[in-house]
Amino acid sequence: MLLYGEHKQEQLISWIVWNHGGEEALKLGLGYVVGNGQDIAVWSDPWLSSTEVSTPIGPLTLSTQHLKVADLLDHSTNSWDLTKIRQELPLYEETIRQIIPSSLQPPDKRVWLGEKNGIYSTKSGYRLMRKKVPHTGDSATNWMKLIWEVHIPPKIRFFLWRAAKDALPVGSLLATRGVRSELNCKRCGDEESILHIFFDCDFARRIWQLAPISPLSFAGLSTGSFMSRHAIALKATNLPPSGLVGAPFAPWILWNLWLARNKLIFEGKAYSVEDTLSKAMKEAKDWEAANVETRQPAKPKKTPSP
Repeated sequence: MLLYGEHKQEQLISWIVWNHGGEEALKLGLGYVVGNGQDIAVWSDPWLSSTEVSTPIGPLTLSTQHLKVADLLDHSTNSWDLTKIRQELPLYEETIRQIIPSSLQPPDKRVWLGEKNGIYSTKSGYRLMRKKVPHTGDSATNWMKLIWEVHIPPKIRFFLWRAAKDALPVGSLLATRGVRSELNCKRCGDEESILHIFFDCDFARRIWQLAPISPLSFAGLSTGSFMSRHAIALKATNLPPSGLVGAPFAPWILWNLWLARNKLIFEGKAYSVEDTLSKAMKEAKDWEAANVETRQPAKPKKTPSP
């Protein structure tokens, strides 16, 4: 998908979509039409709306984290299993009931939500990305430098974007949206917020202290936003023990803090500071090595002298 445009903002959007995590950016406008529900993950796929990307906040329990939409359907009557819905997603019952299951139970279908016919168009793609990319020059530049231009995998760019947009399902944000969930951090008992998980929890603080990067200082930030702290972390210099040459280490730390949090909540696995940091370092080095190799041009073959 490539969006063209004459104006600077249009060119910025085109560049982000195509060159910087295009697949992840495309997901911002893709949704599902529910068929038999077998291919749609309840908690991670956008299936609740036909006009915008909408996914239930969750998963809330270990037993339901792999729930499929098919599990919410009564296939004998081709209708919703309201008992199951009231048990697992009571806050979304009215929304789900507005989706009429097909009597033919066809396969689930991916559609572009920006158009009524479900087919992507340049106009709708541009319209969507204008909503997602800040419109002021300075703000747009910051997002470019702090997320879209960073030399990291697209999945981590998208994760950083979600964190910056308060779109990660953490305790404090779930509570503001009326979702019953554990408000407090599983590690220390303090209220779980995005800043707490990634910077303020003693577990996170210890990881930043031990990470092979120059020391971080958030002096002058009374609380700060995720983006302001991420900007500081991104400027940290990689020290020799990291084994990294050009790629920043901070995004990998943030990513693995999130993975460690999810492992603790949904699987009961408590990774240590050392394990989490070691995993982040290995992933960062492996990814950088693989991408440096793929970017290097092949050496020309020597031809024997006549």
